[in-house]
Amino acid sequence: SPDEDIKTRLRKQELTIRKIDEIVELYAGTDTGLELLSTNMFGKFDVQRLREQYLKELITFNLKTCESTPSFTCLGFVSLDNGAKACESPTEFSQFLTASNNFHNAYRIFKSQGDAKKNELGVLSSYRQCANRASNNFARDFINSRLVNILLENGDESKAVGITQNMTTRLFK
Repeated sequence: SPDEDIKTRLRKQELTIRKIDEIVELYAGTDTGLELLSTNMFGKFDVQRLREQYLKELITFNLKTCESTPSFTCLGFVSLDNGAKACESPTEFSQFLTASNNFHNAYRIFKSQGDAKKNELGVLSSYRQCANRASNNFARDFINSRLVNILLENGDESKAVGITQNMTTRLFK
């Protein structure tokens, strides 16, 4: 609800996205899981729109906070924002490369500051959103291969294996 404070909205959005990701992970073979995987929709509920709104609010809030209280973590949000902008309307492969490098940089910064778990959803959602905007399998698989590296660093092998199995470009498998 727009009347709630930003932190409450972000927490609710984060919880919703985590639950959706859990459904996809645990029930990918069911009708619900397949619908979420293939369309990013469940009924009229648009998961892609939720991720976009979450990322926009997360980045905007943190960048605004950084204006008054700068920290090294702020650089992570600057990288996340740069990556999101590079992947807004990608027309060239170099935009995917730039976005991916920025997402990875954001994750490295968050991890170095001990904020990896706290901010990982923003990074993971950025990768997923960018992959969904890819116009071809090569670009999608490239972004997903970079996401797999982050998942492996995080110890999340089952998601990494699942994403790899769904890739069609042999180079990235």
